[in-house]
Amino acid sequence: MKLRPILSTAVLAALCASHVSAGAVLLINEVDADQTSTDASEFIELYSPGGALALDDFFVVLYNGSTNVEYSTFDLDGQAVPADGFFVIGPSTLTVPNTDYSPSNFAATNAVQNGQDAVALYFDPTGLLLASDFFGTDVAAPPAGAVLVDALVYDTSDADDPELLAALTPGQPQIDENGNGNGVTESCSRCPDGGTALDTSTYAPLAPTPGTSNCAGFTGWTDLGNGLAGAGGEPLLVGTGMLGPDAPTSLDLTNANGSATAALFVGLSAINAPFKGGTIVPAPDLVVIVTTPPTGEIPLAFVWPDTAPVGVPIYLQWAIQDAGAPVLVALSNAISGQTP
Repeated sequence: MKLRPILSTAVLAALCASHVSAGAVLLINEVDADQTSTDASEFIELYSPGGALALDDFFVVLYNGSTNVEYSTFDLDGQAVPADGFFVIGPSTLTVPNTDYSPSNFAATNAVQNGQDAVALYFDPTGLLLASDFFGTDVAAPPAGAVLVDALVYDTSDADDPELLAALTPGQPQIDENGNGNGVTESCSRCPDGGTALDTSTYAPLAPTPGTSNCAGFTGWTDLGNGLAGAGGEPLLVGTGMLGPDAPTSLDLTNANGSATAALFVGLSAINAPFKGGTIVPAPDLVVIVTTPPTGEIPLAFVWPDTAPVGVPIYLQWAIQDAGAPVLVALSNAISGQTP
């Protein structure tokens, strides 16, 4: 059974477009702008893939999407990213765990605006700029000498802001903190941590994790149900792993009929079509035919290819010949995964 190479190359690489990942010295890693009731736990998390880093001549600049003008700037002179790589900017009220820096102009409430807004990270190689040089500047005209390092254009269920996107992250998505309908309890989070500067495609709305990894416990897999029992019960398909580039991943089928012909349906969308008395969830972009081992178990472990782009969903479900099933075919539960 040559299922491992089929999935790790032909399926994932052929169905997905290429994706380029790279590191950067300093990145915006997480922004939490919206909380329940009064916004009193807002924060901005920076991340240094290399760990400890002096932050002299870096500036975090906030832009108001209604005017596309700077409304707050934090000068990071004298600050440093600790060895773990995470640096949290938040209020001095101790409402945000692991806060490393509380600028005097970071208000206790409503410091980071909700709506079509942006956070930008600049570096000044001349060492001459002050925070005041950014005050009231248009997003398209930062002060001379300021080099844009990274940026996030975000919203809370608002339309895209073309001016912010064009000036800061052209060709990249605007991130909706309320994308899961839980904006007051989730943040705009990069997962995996870090990524590529000015590439916002790896952001997703996730539970806030100031000062720690955004991805701990996050697998990216969802159980969609729709299994159909055979003679020994319902086959079970479990996906584990983060689906990020080069991340260890496993797709394990258990409780299937042994020594039987089985088909793995793989799709980039869901069809939810009637099939043999049950429901096939994946649109069948690819069907892989194998024979199950006598144990009825197929453990599949591989490394998620770095050619798979972020934000692309994948749906999987097994169909297994089984004389004890209603129409002689049992179905595993369907699972879906999406690169974060």
